[in-house]
Amino acid sequence: MVMQTLILQENKRLEFQTLKDKERSLKERNRLGQFATPPVLAEEIVRYVLSLSDVNPAKIRFFDPAFGTGAFYSAFLKMMKNRSFQQACGIEIDPAYFEAAEHVWGQSHLRLECGDFTRLTPPEEQEKFNFVVCNPPYVRHHHISPEDKKRHQNFADHLGIKLSGLAGLYCYFMLYTDAWLEKNGLSAWLIPGEFLDVNYGTGIKKYLKERVSLLRIHRFSPDDVQFTDALVSSAVVVFKKVRPSGDHNAEFSFGGGIFHPQERHEVPIHQLSINGKWSKLLGKKSNTASKTVLLGDLFEIKRGLATGDNRFFILSREELEQHQLDHREDFFTPILPSPRFMRQTIIESDENGIPVLDNPLFLLNCSLPLATIRWNHPQLVKYLEQGEKEGIHHKYLCVHRQPWYSQEKRSPAMFYCSYIGRFSKHREHPFRFILNHSNAIVTNSYLAMYPKQELSVKLQDKDNQLFLLDFLNSLPPETLLNEGRVYGGGMYKLEPKEMAEVDVTSAAEKLGMLQDVSRQAMLF
Repeated sequence: MVMQTLILQENKRLEFQTLKDKERSLKERNRLGQFATPPVLAEEIVRYVLSLSDVNPAKIRFFDPAFGTGAFYSAFLKMMKNRSFQQACGIEIDPAYFEAAEHVWGQSHLRLECGDFTRLTPPEEQEKFNFVVCNPPYVRHHHISPEDKKRHQNFADHLGIKLSGLAGLYCYFMLYTDAWLEKNGLSAWLIPGEFLDVNYGTGIKKYLKERVSLLRIHRFSPDDVQFTDALVSSAVVVFKKVRPSGDHNAEFSFGGGIFHPQERHEVPIHQLSINGKWSKLLGKKSNTASKTVLLGDLFEIKRGLATGDNRFFILSREELEQHQLDHREDFFTPILPSPRFMRQTIIESDENGIPVLDNPLFLLNCSLPLATIRWNHPQLVKYLEQGEKEGIHHKYLCVHRQPWYSQEKRSPAMFYCSYIGRFSKHREHPFRFILNHSNAIVTNSYLAMYPKQELSVKLQDKDNQLFLLDFLNSLPPETLLNEGRVYGGGMYKLEPKEMAEVDVTSAAEKLGMLQDVSRQAMLF
């Protein structure tokens, strides 16, 4: 009878969840970070945490600070199998989801509160919880108000944790919950796996390494997106609130489910670096070979230019003609289109340095005072005035430039690499290297690779240029992916510092050409 009641409640909960989700656009739910936990995953997480608990079931005090409609609570009731427990509490900030949860669980053994969890006063020691599970709101940093961000950072500072301004709300949620969790209590978090690699994840990794005993991190395969409405690669983090012992080991697993991962192994906690990429311990083999040649040894690598508004500052020849502007003027620079529109691997040049493309593009980059432009270039003034009417000069990057229509100075690079990409039916590699013979620069959808002096001398020989292009595009995907980061749906990304760490010696060894590459790298 009890199980039948639970099934009815869960069905009712799912109906409310679907209804409330449809009442808001995906864009709005993205802004609020509202992504419901899939029922099967909620059950797996709760079952796993219960398997770790040594607390008498009758003494369990359940808590979910981002309750939603109660996916974890529903899973908890099911996994408890009619056994009694001491207490259950949930917090939900959104009145609509709170109302739905009350309709479902109003008659159950649950204390539910509507409010902002980050502003609530933690309970007294004897009232704290020993079983915390949470899928915190995935609110990105730019959707957090400056006032709230400052408040959150001050709270983290009191814990001795420094969190970057780029941290999402889920990072703060984990730290706020520390005051609600009793000593030796268990806590499980379903969060974006990006914290394992990104710089803003350093504070969370410090918390997991030093303030609690990290028990398990399971990262789902990037191709196995847990949330159909959010492109994030998810991880489950489980820990006990007690300082780790010197010989404590944490379990890392990857792929498959929590109980049946594709890979799993233990790592001594003292070997974890809060500045390191923890994803390398999750489904990525460590490269123990000696690193003799890194891309950073051969190239200075920079992200491409951020224009402030590509639509306004980047113009085709047709658009230039429409506004009676001349691309031959000094304030126009050739620029490559987005990687998704680039088919060529080698960019040839005409006699003026313009890339030979079907529709070449030009970047407006003028540092002349407006008065000078008004006197000498009346058509450009008209175009700039049109931009001001559209509010381009008030955009973030433009506001911080003098004059607002100027750009950061960049010189063309000999090699470019797409900045972000994914595998597909038509592409066996998420990244692509391009050899550039033109004067074109690139936007920040590319990485620009400037050969260092020794390499630059060697690349005066076109055969060396072609050799290096073929070599870069022949790098096995894992060689690059081991240094980068991954998002849901198999989206991969490389920052300049990450690209610089790519071990080209290892890649050459896999291709059976270690001797040649080592020799060429030395000669370069």
